[in-house]
Amino acid sequence: MSMDSGNFYDPILADLIPTYIAIQKQTIAQLTEALIGSDFQTIQDLAHRIKGSAACYGFKPYGDLAARLEEVSKQKEIQTCRDIFALMRKEFPQGFA
Repeated sequence: MSMDSGNFYDPILADLIPTYIAIQKQTIAQLTEALIGSDFQTIQDLAHRIKGSAACYGFKPYGDLAARLEEVSKQKEIQTCRDIFALMRKEFPQGFA
């Protein structure tokens, strides 16, 4: 594991980062829909998936926010979920919109 700008990542996965980003774009679209529909189970599931993978690809702060989103979704606090999601979108370096 290496450190890049304070993020730990596995250099073996470096070639997979573009694929990871493409998958995250799809995940963000799914999260957007789940947030619109207040689908807390889907929010929780997707946030858990992000939390588990983000640090491996060097996006630890993004993953940390996903962990917060997962926990807040269990409390069914939709506005807080939306606020955390907005932070996640800003945190992800590629700035997918």
